[in-house]
Amino acid sequence: MARHPVWASPMRTTKGVVTTWLASLALALAGCGTGNPSPSHVDGDRPPNVILIIADDFGLDASPCYDIGEDKPVMPNLQSMCDQGLVFDTVWVNPMCSPSRSTFLSGQYGFRTGVRQVGDVLDDTTATVFDVLKDQVPTPYENAVIGKWHVSGDDDSVPLDAPAAYGVDQFAGFLGGFIDSYFNWKIIEDGQSSQTDTYATTELTDKAIDWLGQHQDGPWFLYLAYNAPHWYYHLPPADLAPHSTDLSPGDDAVERNPLPYYLAMAEALDTEMGRMLASLDPATRANTTVIFIGDNGTETDVVQAPFSELHAKSSMYEGGIRVPMVVSGWGVTRAGEREDALINGVDVPATIADLAGSTSTTLGDGQSFRDALSDSSFEGRSYIYSDGIRDIGTTGAMPGWTVREGQYKLIHRDDTGDEELYDLSVDPWEQTNLIGSTDVPASVVESLHAIHDELVGSGS
Repeated sequence: MARHPVWASPMRTTKGVVTTWLASLALALAGCGTGNPSPSHVDGDRPPNVILIIADDFGLDASPCYDIGEDKPVMPNLQSMCDQGLVFDTVWVNPMCSPSRSTFLSGQYGFRTGVRQVGDVLDDTTATVFDVLKDQVPTPYENAVIGKWHVSGDDDSVPLDAPAAYGVDQFAGFLGGFIDSYFNWKIIEDGQSSQTDTYATTELTDKAIDWLGQHQDGPWFLYLAYNAPHWYYHLPPADLAPHSTDLSPGDDAVERNPLPYYLAMAEALDTEMGRMLASLDPATRANTTVIFIGDNGTETDVVQAPFSELHAKSSMYEGGIRVPMVVSGWGVTRAGEREDALINGVDVPATIADLAGSTSTTLGDGQSFRDALSDSSFEGRSYIYSDGIRDIGTTGAMPGWTVREGQYKLIHRDDTGDEELYDLSVDPWEQTNLIGSTDVPASVVESLHAIHDELVGSGS
């Protein structure tokens, strides 16, 4: 199918291509690690590289950068990114992986694309961030997707080269939602499938490093979607998770208490993420923006208080849709700060395009949050929105939608028509449903409904 690589909502239309760079940009600050050079500095006239790292089923309670959850994995590389980058405290995505990944690619809500649960297919005529970085920025970007794809369906009929239809230059990973074993699995590369016994997190990192080594001249965009720490839970190789070597490797031990193994898998992810970043030479690293994000909340069997099994992945509660996100590297001058502005997953591709020099700061439903990286007065969105999934067969699954404006959050269930209202300023873990309470004006619920109706009506 011929592609028309321009951004439109909800489908592509023909538009002119931006061909001139907006300003001459100066030499990048030399450095390594997670240094944060000024937004006005790049390597000569070259725009910054971008790496988007997605951790699978990695919620706020699992991240060492958030004071939520009692048990934390040892993740020094992520902690360094948080210490030297900007941590976002209020980021909403979708309750499950395929819808979130679809928004990261398209910048569109699930009700527009039809991707609202696992197995839904993102139409390959939908404009993606890969298209924008080729045709709507002054300097075209090369790109690669390494790792989990999961927006082309779940069955074996998905073509092995499916990502290419969405503008992906190079793909190495797997197409479905998970792999049966991190130690023995099938990897797809260049449209061919082969068996590998290299630990999955290591294999994906190796592929990323190989690709980066061939594209150091940039500009480039790497979409690195680890499957860790998604189930199946296991004990990683000892050199990747040295703080977890006292765990038994047996399946029975994992089944009895999966949380330590989940945390060990996150530690292994961090080790390999650090190896990937260290593979960049200092000048390239200084000219690279790194975005780390979770695709949804923590899975029900490893979620930690204050969340619960019903307030975890698959739900529209904060434990299901509010995720960790940190941005570090090029363009980030607010080192070690936190940002509480309202951010949606649809904003990620808009921000990447903005970093790359796009003249538009709104793509699809997304709004760029690039200004937040250097401006503490950044206001962000007036509201955030998420779709719940349709299939209620999953534990905690909530079909419907949710909207937050200011301190108030409304959850609407499509299956029952029931609604829940929470004042997150005093009840961040959603314990007291305020529907019907005389303490809250009726206009609050009316306003949240109006936001939904206007938004969904515009996409119907």
